[in-house]
Amino acid sequence: MKRVSPVIVAAAMILAGSLRGAGFATLKWAGGARAAGMGMAFTARADDGTASFWNPAGLDRLDGVRAVISLHRWFSDVQSEFFSIGWSRKRHGFGAHVLYTRVGDIELRETATLEPLAVFSAYELAIGFSYSLRVSSALSFGLTVKTLYEKIDVDDVWGLAADAGLLWVWGTDGLRLGWVLQNMGRTGRFNRERIELPLISRLGAAIPFRAIGAQWLAAVEGVAEKDAPFHVHAGFEVFWDSGLILRCGYQTGYQTRNVSGGIGFRWSRYRLDYNYTPTRWGLGDSHQMGMEFVL
Repeated sequence: MKRVSPVIVAAAMILAGSLRGAGFATLKWAGGARAAGMGMAFTARADDGTASFWNPAGLDRLDGVRAVISLHRWFSDVQSEFFSIGWSRKRHGFGAHVLYTRVGDIELRETATLEPLAVFSAYELAIGFSYSLRVSSALSFGLTVKTLYEKIDVDDVWGLAADAGLLWVWGTDGLRLGWVLQNMGRTGRFNRERIELPLISRLGAAIPFRAIGAQWLAAVEGVAEKDAPFHVHAGFEVFWDSGLILRCGYQTGYQTRNVSGGIGFRWSRYRLDYNYTPTRWGLGDSHQMGMEFVL
């Protein structure tokens, strides 16, 4: 019987937001509602529990133990659950994250028919462990090692990958420059072929400042991916003393999306986040809810 790979490849590329792409597409777009609301311009900031995913070099600068839980409905029956945690001890930082994505009720057809031949599901799982070292008062280095698993119908594959990042911080909370190379690795064979991982290089800058009675954060970064267009991600976050947070973001070079927006609220040791990203081509819109706990 003819396999279902054309359907799955199309679904994976839609998840990635482009008609080009490699496997394990959700590695490109995850990591919590806060970063998503800022257009995923988070490489240079990486200052909450999601640092293990975005840039492990930010882990040694965390204040307290920070954990993030996020639920993401991409479109139709595509859903992701994300959990991450990070903490620091003197010049060292530690973290971990788990990303699980499920595409349910995919219909298998070989020709244009009213009834499908079968209905099946697809899964992606990524589990990462991170470490960072503060090399100097300004410079930190981080490394993440992660195991990957993908299952489509009855076929599955395992993989192993790593991320490496740098973070440069001016002063206590000044300009931050970040760089990360993500998804260096390989997988086993899936239907006699290896799945190419989305190798991504991100270089960004972020700066906080206070204006109009609020604390602002502006961030921008360039994203280079093998065999894909160059992307620019930019975003803002505005935080009022009352705890209210507003976010917006913009991305270039994607065929299915460009703008995003979010809202949040912080009280005591908790932060609640929501992100909304509209998509084109009638795919439906992306909704993401998340919460951070400072332990």
